[in-house]
Amino acid sequence: MKRHLHILLACALLLTGCAGGATGAASSAAASSQPAPAKSSSASASAPIEPSGKAKAEMEFTGTVLALTPTTVLVAVDEDCALFKSSDQVTFGTRGLEAIEVAEGDRVRVGCGEMIRETYPAQVDARTWEVLEAEPAAEPVVYDRAGDSMSVTLSADWEYEQYDELADPTPKADESADPAADVPADPEIIGHTIAFWPSADPDCRVELTVEKQALGICGTGVTCEERTFAHAGPGTVAYEDHDGGRWLLVIFAAEDGRYTVRWSPDHAQLETYEETFWSIVDTITVGNEV
Repeated sequence: MKRHLHILLACALLLTGCAGGATGAASSAAASSQPAPAKSSSASASAPIEPSGKAKAEMEFTGTVLALTPTTVLVAVDEDCALFKSSDQVTFGTRGLEAIEVAEGDRVRVGCGEMIRETYPAQVDARTWEVLEAEPAAEPVVYDRAGDSMSVTLSADWEYEQYDELADPTPKADESADPAADVPADPEIIGHTIAFWPSADPDCRVELTVEKQALGICGTGVTCEERTFAHAGPGTVAYEDHDGGRWLLVIFAAEDGRYTVRWSPDHAQLETYEETFWSIVDTITVGNEV
């Protein structure tokens, strides 16, 4: 009899354990089927990157301020900056940056971290910034006398001089026993020249001249092209390449072709300064338009 009671008790315990295990498995399955809670975000992806305190700037760029708010700045990045390859405009937060006097249109230099958020405008981690002093506007070099006028505008790294070209007043030795007697008191001016050159290369000399009369072009190897210039208008460009470099002459059509530009660069000067040369020629004004 006792043996039967032990067997019944063992079966009851087994049934109880199985029921408890099933209940636990069901509870676990129900828990795992509940959706996971969404992860919260403390900042919007479009929010500006805030300055990271006094961290050292890892890169710099310069640009022009397009817009300002109390906490953000929008800057147009200069094309010669590495950052321009990522975006032509960037924005950044100003909380924590040094307070500076800045306005729309100002030129600024910004130091920032290497992290760039590729939105548009791109967003950077600004760490330093400063306003750049505006460069003084270039003043044109002007000649205006006796009805002849011309001007050219040069950048700060170019120099110039002006001078009159005079007819040779020196008589031949066999023309007069007293050479001084034939020297006119006021030598004839046959032209006026504004000569200019890059400060780093004084030998790379360009001459803008108003002649007493128009020049002619001759030479079998000369190439002539018609061109219209930004301020001086139409003209003829004549040039000839030679072993040493290039000979070049510009004759403006204004005033019957009396205004000319001469340049004789060697190969290295041509490669270095040709683009700048043509940009300067486009600033030239001739005739009564000065």
